[in-house]
Amino acid sequence: MRRQRLVRGLNNSQKIRVMVAGVGFYTTVGETENICTRRHRMATQLALMNLVNVRVTHPETVGYGFNYAYSDNGGTKIEYIEIQVDLVD
Repeated sequence: MRRQRLVRGLNNSQKIRVMVAGVGFYTTVGETENICTRRHRMATQLALMNLVNVRVTHPETVGYGFNYAYSDNGGTKIEYIEIQVDLVD
């Protein structure tokens, strides 16, 4: 059965390199939903969505990085996660 696109503007089979919280790995856009921790999964998918938005005006862009501010349920503790995603040919 065919899965819906996880990030509009990118195929689920698109290969990417992810650097999150100092750990790097290669995966595909579709497999990012299998990242174990919620905060790292959310940071990665948000970076992919931001990359797509940047590519609208700058189509040559192949990477995006930023500090993701994650807040737990109560919102009392904010954790900053460094995230970078790059498209791989």
